[in-house]
Amino acid sequence: MRVLFFTPYGGRSGSETVLWHFLKGTDPAELQGALVCIEGGDLPARMPPHIPTYVAAPPTTYGRVLSKARRFALGRDRLDPVTARAHAALQPDLWYLNTVIMPDVARMAIRLGIPYVLHAHEMPYIWVMVSGDDIEMMVANASLVIGCSTPVVECLERFGARNVVLQHSMVDTRAVAPSPEGPRAARRALGIPDDAFVWAMSGRFDYRKGPDLFFEAAQHFAGENAHFLWIGHIPNEGFARYMSKRIATELPHAHVLDHLADGYYDHLAVCDGFVLTSREDPFPLVMLEAAALGKPLVSFPSGGVAEFLQPEMGTVVDSWNVRDLVAAMRTYMGANPPFDPSAARARAEAFSVEAQVPKWARLMRGSFPQFQRP
Repeated sequence: MRVLFFTPYGGRSGSETVLWHFLKGTDPAELQGALVCIEGGDLPARMPPHIPTYVAAPPTTYGRVLSKARRFALGRDRLDPVTARAHAALQPDLWYLNTVIMPDVARMAIRLGIPYVLHAHEMPYIWVMVSGDDIEMMVANASLVIGCSTPVVECLERFGARNVVLQHSMVDTRAVAPSPEGPRAARRALGIPDDAFVWAMSGRFDYRKGPDLFFEAAQHFAGENAHFLWIGHIPNEGFARYMSKRIATELPHAHVLDHLADGYYDHLAVCDGFVLTSREDPFPLVMLEAAALGKPLVSFPSGGVAEFLQPEMGTVVDSWNVRDLVAAMRTYMGANPPFDPSAARARAEAFSVEAQVPKWARLMRGSFPQFQRP
């Protein structure tokens, strides 16, 4: 099977990390692939050598990718030069759109009669980036629609998708490995006492991920031997600037670190518990990482977390009330918390690269038997 993959940012977002695992882990003899990045982040440099990568344009700021995608897909019956070169070199059987925010790529595939897969890593909050007409067009014309979690599949079915299947996201659990002294050194560098209980959150510092809810929860622990740590990209946006300033000036026991390319797991392992404050999160990779590290998780019912979390691993707070979230957090800070680290690690392994990449390969084979080659 020959597949031309498309992804928007070429960066380290959850959807693009999952695609990277798929392409690294699939047998080249079984799937010949190439990748087109609308933006040229660091993903092309990390791709395996058997996956040729084409970049349409240099990186720009988050949120402007749609206008770039519209310049990228020229319309009518003509491909843009980058896609034309990739398509001619690979002669693919189908295209694979790795997010729902590339409607013009789907539109081009439809015009040229090229079958395509739509892999949705997003729930409706992100759908505001495209029009309702475009979502319907992409879903209705896809040969296969893939949802990254059960809540995403349910959203797609409500939207009218008939050929939708589930393929969970994943992490490389072998890579979730802090260095021996890394967490202790990171804790001390942050000025966190050795005996303080640390709650961490990891994600882009934006409204969907809930830094304001993180801030509100942290306020309840002021004056206690507890610290809060947020790890994630801080965009140059008004809301992010406002919340980061409030945390810096009002919460001496809270820390915000911009995205860490190096030492990420050393810092994440600083935490004693993980609090997921997202308002919507289809199947967050950070919850898999926290479980792989053997940390209890407390969350609102923001999406895939309710599907993933089991009773001995943490708590999903259904009320969306921060006071209830704090009460749940406190149950894991006392003596004999209702938590089994081995159960958390075992659950994470069910969503490891080793467990999920073969499922994806079987899904592609079973969905497109006409493209199998001897």
